[in-house]
Amino acid sequence: YAELARGSWAHTAPDPEGSCRLSFAVPMRLEQNMKPSVRWLLELGLDKSKVAKMIARDPRLCSRNLERALGWLSELGIKKSQIAKAIANQPQMFSRNIETNLKPKVRLLGERGFSQAEIARMLGSNPVILGLSLNRLTHRTSDLEAQ
Repeated sequence: YAELARGSWAHTAPDPEGSCRLSFAVPMRLEQNMKPSVRWLLELGLDKSKVAKMIARDPRLCSRNLERALGWLSELGIKKSQIAKAIANQPQMFSRNIETNLKPKVRLLGERGFSQAEIARMLGSNPVILGLSLNRLTHRTSDLEAQ
């Protein structure tokens, strides 16, 4: 973990409480945030260099409960390999709040008539859907509802 941290955070310095402060002031507690997040990403099958690049691209991956987001996606029926591909391509999507950002989008898809299995297939093959704003997703799916 320290190796990943050294490789990813060129501009960090530990504070007296054991946090790493990024150049844009995102506090990272190695034991509470970074280690569990890195462990989960590695367990998805991503290699260390890919994980380091992802965290460098979006350090918020370690500031939220990544395990919870991955568990929620699994509960939706999205395969582990699809989650790995999605997080590798769009890590910023997984730093979003599940309750206020991601669940309303899945709920909207259900309201538009998609089954749980269809939603899982859609999100598994095109996870960028979760990156759309709720307004934009509403607009895009209103066309489907009209058909």
